[in-house]
Amino acid sequence: METDFFEKRSCYFGDIHNHCGISYGHGPLEAALQNAAMQLDFVSITGHAGWPDMDERPMPKEVVEYHQKGFSKLKENRLYYAERMNEMNTKGSFITFGGYELHSFRYGDYTILQKDPLQSHQIPESGDAMRELLSSVTASQDDLIFMPHHIGYKTGFRGIDWDSFNPEASPLVEIISMHGCAESPNSPFPYLHTMGPLDDACTIQAGLERGYIFGVTGSTDHHSSHPGSYGYGKTAVWAEELSRESIWQAFLERRVYAVSGDKIICAFSVNGEPMGGTASESKGKRTIRFKVKGGDALSRIEILKNNSVWHQKNYIPGNSLYTGGLKGPKELKGKILFEMGWGEKRKIQPWQVKIQLKGIKKMGVEPRFRGVDVVDPLDDAGNMFSFTRWGESAEDTVELETASFGNATAVTSQTQGICIDISGDRTGEIELTVNGTSCTIPLAELLESGRVMYTAGFLSPACKVHRFVPEAACRDEIVLQDPDKKPGDQYYARVFQVNGHAAWTSPVKIS
Repeated sequence: METDFFEKRSCYFGDIHNHCGISYGHGPLEAALQNAAMQLDFVSITGHAGWPDMDERPMPKEVVEYHQKGFSKLKENRLYYAERMNEMNTKGSFITFGGYELHSFRYGDYTILQKDPLQSHQIPESGDAMRELLSSVTASQDDLIFMPHHIGYKTGFRGIDWDSFNPEASPLVEIISMHGCAESPNSPFPYLHTMGPLDDACTIQAGLERGYIFGVTGSTDHHSSHPGSYGYGKTAVWAEELSRESIWQAFLERRVYAVSGDKIICAFSVNGEPMGGTASESKGKRTIRFKVKGGDALSRIEILKNNSVWHQKNYIPGNSLYTGGLKGPKELKGKILFEMGWGEKRKIQPWQVKIQLKGIKKMGVEPRFRGVDVVDPLDDAGNMFSFTRWGESAEDTVELETASFGNATAVTSQTQGICIDISGDRTGEIELTVNGTSCTIPLAELLESGRVMYTAGFLSPACKVHRFVPEAACRDEIVLQDPDKKPGDQYYARVFQVNGHAAWTSPVKIS
């Protein structure tokens, strides 16, 4: 079943939890849709809709006010929102779903995904009513998915309440967003928001220990009209086609997984049952398969059984792997990342970039664009929400117009990037034009090291053409047998790349 499943489906990437000015975020809905369509296959743009137990804890007056204004704004514009979302839905090209958010001190925050954006919003009036709503919904019948998000905060402080979790309403749970990663007490991507630290009892693994079955997702929770803003999370689905019906069915069946940034393609199964499913016990040893194709060189793959690392494979990409050796094969397949930004903190830098390949074939392009990071809705987001355009003007050419903003801190990136999959001769060249200045970069040079170009002098913005990463360093397939087995075991996989980005598959549980 596993081989047929993945061969008969495609992997699509989207963001199903993010915000704009339709409620208390920043920027127009139209900009959010345009930005999403540039680098995603599907999207749900989320409006803040209600907070039924807001009065159960003291809060600053200005925080209460901006929430209430945001809820009212969404209510007033709900029909406009739904019509714009449905207008953008195009089978085979770009798929949209409705979405709104409910906050709750007691039960945690939920993103409510709507199969059709025209569906009405269900807004409970109290904490008790919120609990009743969570227990009454069946996602497959109601065409609504109640997805808990930023689950890792303490219960009672807008983190998940696993005691009230209903798998029938919530086939999906968000594992990563700009808030951080809530996989386990030892997760990468720490919780750093003003809302507080990660609570060990409110993680994905805590829910799995209770025996719940759910798929894991990633989304940005970005608040400035940039769904898919690079580095904060995306959701991947395995679906038969790019349509609303097919993607929704994949949600319901939990055929999903989460990535932090790069579009890492993961195919995971146990006894032939794909991720998100419940596998029947086999008579012999269990067979676990994991196939991965990354956006950068692999660093580590781990298979977890019952929340503990059961198998680990480490990768140490050396020069011979990167270059194939000076006497390696003439034909090369791999990736080159072009990245623009840096410079003075928060200073806007426009970019016009043209990348022309000579003696090199372009096999694919992955945009890695960011929006303006705004964590606090009361912060000034400026007025730049739609500032990136890119296209493939010829078979061998990629053109890009964007802006970067100077990294706010030494650990917070605001760079823009575009990654090109290539196949070519080591004698090939790249003609690169950045803001009117051109240079020629031999592919042979990028086999050894990247190249950095400053726009002016010291502290000026810069462009980096990263070192070529061979396809062989980005992919692997693992097949394992587990003789030590018992009913109720669950498995999932995670993969980490050299550039720090990661993916987490949904678990498979043994019935």
